[in-house]
Amino acid sequence: MLEKLKVSFALFLGVVLCLFGFPALMMADTPADRPHTAQPKPLPIQAEWRGMFRTDEARVSEPACGYIADTDTWRSLWLAWRGNTEPPEIDFQSALIFVGTVSGPNRARLQAHADSSGNIQTRVGGTRIGGPGFGYIFAKVRRAGITAVNGKAVALVGQTCCAGACSASVEERREKRR
Repeated sequence: MLEKLKVSFALFLGVVLCLFGFPALMMADTPADRPHTAQPKPLPIQAEWRGMFRTDEARVSEPACGYIADTDTWRSLWLAWRGNTEPPEIDFQSALIFVGTVSGPNRARLQAHADSSGNIQTRVGGTRIGGPGFGYIFAKVRRAGITAVNGKAVALVGQTCCAGACSASVEERREKRR
């Protein structure tokens, strides 16, 4: 008798699952049902140059917008941070230079990701040595398809991106980053 009850219960459970469970699974949210949101894609870096300073004084030259779009700014920042060597030739019609810094005498790294609308999000990180100074990185990327950097419209070719904001002090920039 107990055996018949087990079989009947199993059949009943199977029917209930077929009637209610299977249709519920078919109506479940699937990736195909969701609106497509493309993940940001890594932006290839064509060339990079790094360095570090043991004091913060030179950091005032850092572009507030995080990139360089003109030859004059590129040349002056290169000479300020890299000494008397001539800066590499950059065609700003086809390239931008991202500039990233990290506090302390650290080695900087920069990652850039592009979303489907051409907005580039940059992240700068580095080693974690305490002390005064800063590490920096210049990263050259292809300009094609870039419409904005960190949510702000990209400067036109030959225009400086920060229009006076580059003169902010190191302390003012640190406050902005917090």
